[in-house]
Amino acid sequence: MLGCATRTPQEQTLDLASTSPPQPSETQSALPELKPIFKEVSPFETRRLSLSVREEDAIGIFYLLAREAGLNLVIESEVFDYLPEDRRFITAEFHDYTLKEILESICRILDLTYEIQGGIIYIKAFEEKLFDLSFLQTLRSSKFSLGGDVLGGVSGSAGGSSGSSGESGGTEFVSPLKGQYELSGETTKDSTDVYKQLEASIKVLLSKDGTFTFNRLTGNLFVRDHPSRVKRVAELVERLRSRYGRQVLIEAKIVEVDLSRGHDLGIDWVRIQEARLPNASAATLDLRPTMTTLTFTYQHKPSFEGMLKLLESYGEVHILSNPRLRILHGQPALISVGRSVGYVKEINREVISSENISQTQTTVDTSAIFDGLLLGVTPHITGTGEIILHIVPIKSDLVELKREEFGTDTAVTLPQVNLREMSTVIKVTPHDLVVIGGLILDRKSTETRKVWGLGRLPGLGSLFTHSLKDNRKVELVILLKVSLV
Repeated sequence: MLGCATRTPQEQTLDLASTSPPQPSETQSALPELKPIFKEVSPFETRRLSLSVREEDAIGIFYLLAREAGLNLVIESEVFDYLPEDRRFITAEFHDYTLKEILESICRILDLTYEIQGGIIYIKAFEEKLFDLSFLQTLRSSKFSLGGDVLGGVSGSAGGSSGSSGESGGTEFVSPLKGQYELSGETTKDSTDVYKQLEASIKVLLSKDGTFTFNRLTGNLFVRDHPSRVKRVAELVERLRSRYGRQVLIEAKIVEVDLSRGHDLGIDWVRIQEARLPNASAATLDLRPTMTTLTFTYQHKPSFEGMLKLLESYGEVHILSNPRLRILHGQPALISVGRSVGYVKEINREVISSENISQTQTTVDTSAIFDGLLLGVTPHITGTGEIILHIVPIKSDLVELKREEFGTDTAVTLPQVNLREMSTVIKVTPHDLVVIGGLILDRKSTETRKVWGLGRLPGLGSLFTHSLKDNRKVELVILLKVSLV
């Protein structure tokens, strides 16, 4: 019975042979065949050698290194022109260095370069390198002018007539009072043209055999010269990249403080200076008085909120603008907040007569005045990471447009403007808070109230009308937080 139940070895072999292997799925068949990953190692980079030479021709050393590395050698003819035979002898000692390190050291001594292509070492006298200068493509200019003739050109004339003769005469008078103070400056495109300055510097750095090509449109600089000269150009480009490639982030809050009755003389900036802000201490403050204005700096990442709370103790705070902008090194930026108001500047009338017909042609010349705030900022990044800011705020307030009539049908508009302006240059470190204050203005306003109906009665309306005049002092404060990005 047991023998009948046992399967023979032949039957077991047939069962195994009849079983077909599993077929690969479609996903497995779609996968590419994996290949081993390896890095081809050159004897030129791995083989080490100890070498000691004294007044030996470098050409023979090049042949020795190529033979030890199993590579061919080509020495360009420019090498022999650049290095005559009496300048090719070197003295050096290398202990357990790779062939590559020895070749690089010898090329550095002789101011040569090399290149390996297709198993051949090419020894060259000139190195070619392409630099990307696209970070220097922005060029802008700025111009400012503050102050001017304080008393104005006070002059005039007085005249008269002599009756029937029709003769007339006049006397001109000029005021002897004079006073003028003007501050102006200009940053032209030529002064901020880094490309032009770079080209002049490269001409000084290159040898008499060196050449370069510069494309302003693409920002590509191609240099061909001896390796030591190309290295100097590379260092210059890297210094420019570290400075001009960075941007200055300026967060500004421009506010006006309606001074309360107890602070008619303005904000007590000495007290503000001594106050403690979050993340700032009084020991880090730097006070810089600038004529009638004050400029000082909080360090150690102070906050806007702390300063605004201090200003609220002197009156109601109004935020005029809250800009945030990034500026490249040496490039000016302008923040403008306000409105442009047009007015009649000049009226010209010309009488044209033709065939006993007279026509009057009227020409009106209009102009516009800005009512608001202009803030110009130009940052410069120093080599130590500090930031020099040139700040020019100009605040103009249009008081009224007074209509002046000349004759029966001629009138022009004369604007009356309150102007506050300043110019200052300060040095800060990243994350400092710059505070500019002291620009105080007397703001006058008149409100007319009438009794409804009765205030419009002819002759009697003035009895039911009264005016309320309000004189306030307003101080302009500019807060700037500066950082590098």
